[in-house]
Amino acid sequence: MSKFTLEKTFPIQLLIYSQEGKSILIQNVDLTFDMLTSVSAVDEDSIMNAQIKQNVSFGKAMGWIEGILNQSLMFEGTELDFYELNNNFVLLPDLTENTVCAAIHCKLNSIIEEDSYITRVTMYDKDDKVKYSYSADAEDDYPLPTLKEWLGDKTYWDIPWWYREDVTTYDKVAKTQEEYSDWIKKKSELNIDQKNMQMFDDIESEVENVFKSVMLELAGKDIKEEAPMPKEGKIINLFDKPTNK
Repeated sequence: MSKFTLEKTFPIQLLIYSQEGKSILIQNVDLTFDMLTSVSAVDEDSIMNAQIKQNVSFGKAMGWIEGILNQSLMFEGTELDFYELNNNFVLLPDLTENTVCAAIHCKLNSIIEEDSYITRVTMYDKDDKVKYSYSADAEDDYPLPTLKEWLGDKTYWDIPWWYREDVTTYDKVAKTQEEYSDWIKKKSELNIDQKNMQMFDDIESEVENVFKSVMLELAGKDIKEEAPMPKEGKIINLFDKPTNK
């Protein structure tokens, strides 16, 4: 089996909320990931398919990092307390560098294609000049809790966000059975799961259309239908906003 790797670095900002100091720290980070892609055979079709899948995986990882993770507000705990802000929320069991890197590593592997694997995630703090790295094999367990260990019962999803293949970076637990039942009904009626996957579906379609167009051009065929442009994926917030009343 043949393998080839890809490495990419993104300059991003993370907003770290300190519960103790009731303040937000802006962290300027160079986030790097290494992606390994396997090719099952060396024939032309297998290599082409691997190239397509690698580009889909890269597009998903890039879209999630730049469009979702960048300028997110990270905080630890069990509740989303910042409803009035427009930033994306990243809810974590704790804010240690090991947990942050492991969660990003796990999430990237959850959203990319099966033939690709993120081997390493590195965060370089450009202000403190400190580099943190997390690496793991595909069969390794992550040092992250289950939803029951972290949030208890009546969680909105069955698995934590770092194992889900959508764009989300938060979890929530219902306080009552009625709230949980309402959420399950709303999620089904509004097709929430599909909406949280839309950005990745658009990326996959765009990459496949680009490769198809290239192959048609190489074959000397005209392309009569323009490939659709990817749409911007957004996390939708269905949680009721708290009031001071």
